[in-house]
Amino acid sequence: MPAPFDAFVLRQDLEALAAAIEAALAQGTIPGIGPSPTPVAVPPLKPHWVKTLPEHQLLLGSRVMKRVRPLARNVIRVFDAFEEEGWPQHIDDPTDPGKLHETLRSINGGLEGLRFRADGTGKGILWEVP
Repeated sequence: MPAPFDAFVLRQDLEALAAAIEAALAQGTIPGIGPSPTPVAVPPLKPHWVKTLPEHQLLLGSRVMKRVRPLARNVIRVFDAFEEEGWPQHIDDPTDPGKLHETLRSINGGLEGLRFRADGTGKGILWEVP
């Protein structure tokens, strides 16, 4: 069992350590390590289009967002264009003339966590994570 003197010294040491830690944190440093690490920005996830049979898949991370049958020609054209360009926020409309809004309804039907929409000019498509 420690003597009362030992407990007093230990308490003083702990109080000094706690004060040093509080002071270091107030200055933005971590005791024994140095400056606090700079937060790293995590890039937002981008979709990924995988063409397989019997159905193609739109992924977000490892999550399957949409399954597409090979007969959905305009939907496939949209996803092909985004994938080919590296998933920019906007692409030119690759659908058959007059099929943009019908294609977007088909894409967005049952889709959660990801949204596709016309750009307002009738000539392009945007995607976003709502």
